[in-house]
Amino acid sequence: MAAAKGDGLRSAAWGWIPGALVLAGLYCTGVFDTEDKSLWHTAWSTYAACEALRMVAVWLLPLWWRRRRGGAPERAIRESFGTQAMSLAVSTYTVAHLAQLRLYASWELPFLHTAADADCIALIHHMTVVLGTYVICDTSHLIRTWHLSSNPAMLLHHAIFSVVLGLGAANPQLPPHYRIHVVLFSAELSTPLLNLRWILRWVAHYKGRLVAPLSMAFALLFLFSRVGLYGALIADLVKKQPHRQLDVRLLRAACCLHTSFCGSSAWPVKTRRKLSFPRAQQDIFCAAVFCSYLLNLYWLIIIIKTVGGMGKKKKASSAGGNGGNATADNGAAGASKTE
Repeated sequence: MAAAKGDGLRSAAWGWIPGALVLAGLYCTGVFDTEDKSLWHTAWSTYAACEALRMVAVWLLPLWWRRRRGGAPERAIRESFGTQAMSLAVSTYTVAHLAQLRLYASWELPFLHTAADADCIALIHHMTVVLGTYVICDTSHLIRTWHLSSNPAMLLHHAIFSVVLGLGAANPQLPPHYRIHVVLFSAELSTPLLNLRWILRWVAHYKGRLVAPLSMAFALLFLFSRVGLYGALIADLVKKQPHRQLDVRLLRAACCLHTSFCGSSAWPVKTRRKLSFPRAQQDIFCAAVFCSYLLNLYWLIIIIKTVGGMGKKKKASSAGGNGGNATADNGAAGASKTE
């Protein structure tokens, strides 16, 4: 406790300040100029909820740990538990809202589509703000706890994801914006399972039969969403070359959304100037999506090694060994850190 209180901004108690300063800077500089002020209200409420959940998890874990195991957990475990609880809540929230989108599958790339109406676009904007705020919050804590557990892959993931979300939020009229973000949201399908697995293994120290099917379900969902759908998305970007034309249907839907919020069918001059998405920003946008896919492939290799290690350990246990889970635990830790 004393060590956690004595580290200034690196402590758990004051660690919320850097992320709040970043969010305040984005708001004051008007980087994401939007006529819908409720999106900023969503951002601040999301940040407050994430920080409150993290603080509760960090400070209550020692009480549970002392009663169940005796002693106190290491600070790295406490900090990781806070971020895992935060990630579990945000990813579950995202998946629940993804189910509210009118999704449909087709043989046309990227195989997963959504209706381009005002309700779907408004929900996508809301989810983009929630995930973007979470990324700011989690990145600040990732840097804050770097001296406890450095994680370059996760920092790179947040940087890439920030580019995709930032350019998408700054240019809501981008034709592939809605296709891309639906796939990005679907990538969160596997995250709750990974968070639950980490909590079971590293906090509850559960070693029962639930871990194996949970790990397998996570691997299959990761393969489906972050490899399969992402691969279709990359092919879609290459095929359609979105910088050549603007999707008129999405533009009309955006106009309907503006009309519903502002009560006027006329676009402000500032918004009309933003209807053309600069080619350089489109190239950066697409490059960031491609780099994110490469990072997913890197994580897939780690997951395959982890699942393979679990299979070998299970065979050794059935052959008469004690069935220790050190190999699987180490692999799960690597996967959970990179998620």
